[in-house]
This record gives sequence, structure tokens and C-alpha cells, in this order.
Amino acid sequence: EITKATSSEERIKLVARWFVSTLYGSYNKRVAESNSGEKKPFNPILGEQFLASWDDAEYGETKFVCEQVSHHPPVSAIYFENAQAGIYGSGHFSQKSKFKGITMKVVQEGRVTLRMKNSDEFYCLSLPDLNICSILSGKPFLEMSSTTFIRSSKGYTAEFHWYTKPWIYGEYHKFDGKIFKDAATAFVQDSPAQGQLFKFNGKWVGESRVTNVATGEEGVLFDVQAQP
Repeated sequence: EITKATSSEERIKLVARWFVSTLYGSYNKRVAESNSGEKKPFNPILGEQFLASWDDAEYGETKFVCEQVSHHPPVSAIYFENAQAGIYGSGHFSQKSKFKGITMKVVQEGRVTLRMKNSDEFYCLSLPDLNICSILSGKPFLEMSSTTFIRSSKGYTAEFHWYTKPWIYGEYHKFDGKIFKDAATAFVQDSPAQGQLFKFNGKWVGESRVTNVATGEEGVLFDVQAQP
């Protein structure tokens, strides 16, 4: 639906929604639908490829290819496209891990760039850090942490803050953030020149909400249970 947007403000909100929609399937679905917990990921050999395609009644076929371009350190390169919708993307990512008590922290390095054929605007996305919890005491599962960004070529930014559960109180898998327009030519975090457009919060494994700052109108950013 991103290519249907008629303005940069609406487009980056849809890009943010798409990004949030990818997280449950990538980092929680295996644990939520099984009794075994998270598994150690398979480490592909250099040059190995993963190919996929799937059809949608409204948007046609989506194609995806991933290739292991480095083994030590492990680096994967990806490309995906939907010709009917006119949207495509590419990127690369790698992981660096370290133990922190009974938790393993995985720092994800790399970027994903999203482009569309009906607009010259493109988007660069960074990836959150992963925290693998309950390695020794139960079924392992993933939480996300750190701050990530989606930045458009026209000066719009979506900023995400990912939170791990506090030691005693609190909930798992929460996040919040904002979408703003930078008045300055160079990005400066929390700059007074930022014009805030939307703010959002919720759980990336459940429902998240988005609010239009100017009008106060609130709606659903993404709901895992409402989507096939």
C-alpha cells in the first residue's frame, strides 16, 4: 500500500507500518506458535542463496533473494520486489553477539533501502538490536532494544525506541516513537527544528497505535492479530 500514498507524510507512516509488520514474523512467530522456544540460527556457507516468492490476490507476486556474501563475519545481502505494486528494496546485515549474564545481546549492523517506481523518494532503514532471553532458565525468546530510524530522501524521519522488560515491573516487547520533518538540511537528533507529525506506541508482537500530532486523531498503526 506504500505506493498508493499521495504525500511524503502519509508515505513514511506506511513505511513505518510495514517495518513494524515485519517484526512479529521475523522474531516472535516461531516461539509464539511452538513449545520449543527460539532456536540457534543456521549459519549459511559463503555464496549460499535463499530464494522465495509468494502471491497475493490484490498485489500479485513478491520475489525475494538472500545471499551469504561473507562467512567470517557472517554478512547477508538481500533483494526483494513486487513488480505489480512497483516497490523494491535491497540491503545487507550482519550480527555481532556477546553474553550479558543469562542473556545474549546481538547487535545488528547494516541497512535496508526501500524504493518505489512511482516516486523518486527512497528510504533507509536501520535494524534493532536483539536480546535472546531465558537461555538457561527456560524457553529462549527475543526482545528488541536500542533506537532505530527510517530516513527518507526528502527529510522525513521515523524514530523508534525499543524497550526490554525491566527487572521487576513492566511488560515485554514495547516500543514507541515519532515521525517528524527536519527543517535543517543535516539531521540532528532531538533538534528544536524538528516538526513532529505523528507519534506511536504499543507492542510489536500485538497492537500499536499512531496519533496525528496536529489533529489528535488516533488509529491503529499495526495489529498482528488482525492480519493474515
